[in-house]
Amino acid sequence: LTVTISDTSTTPVGVYSVDFDGNDALSWDWNSSSMDWGSSESLTIEAFVKMDVIAGRTYHSIINRWTGSNYSFGLDIKNNGNLFFYFGSGAGSINTTESSGNTIAINRWYHIAVVKNGTTGTFYIDGQASGTFTWNLASSNSTQPLNVGNLNDGNSYPIDGKISDARVVIGTAVYTGNFTVPASPL
Repeated sequence: LTVTISDTSTTPVGVYSVDFDGNDALSWDWNSSSMDWGSSESLTIEAFVKMDVIAGRTYHSIINRWTGSNYSFGLDIKNNGNLFFYFGSGAGSINTTESSGNTIAINRWYHIAVVKNGTTGTFYIDGQASGTFTWNLASSNSTQPLNVGNLNDGNSYPIDGKISDARVVIGTAVYTGNFTVPASPL
């Protein structure tokens, strides 16, 4: 794992980025209900990404909370350049959905987000809405780790690229329509 110091010429917001080489990840143990949400509660999951490789594996996991078959959420980039999102209650079943329209390509920074505004989920790529879906499921599992750059089960969906400013905001739909991509750290 390599942490690179960057300025505005290399990252969109002039801050640190983490350079993943396709074999690593960051993972934080989480033993708190602070990342649980209700069925109609809002939340935002976002990051800046720059992929070095997209072909070769089906999914590239950007940020997730997942253990075994207990899914809370996961934001991935698929090999077709779409965002792929999975969400569950934190114990058992899973729902999946995929963005449409705008896509992610290699060697370019993108701001990506998935936003839950009440019971509507919306994908955003560079501030442009890229598909909506119904998201009326609560999630609670206070022991799932928070992972960036891969799942926590070894090497299922690692990324080869950079991530900067990944964050999860519980209780707020930060974006509710098309927006100008943030120019300062999140």
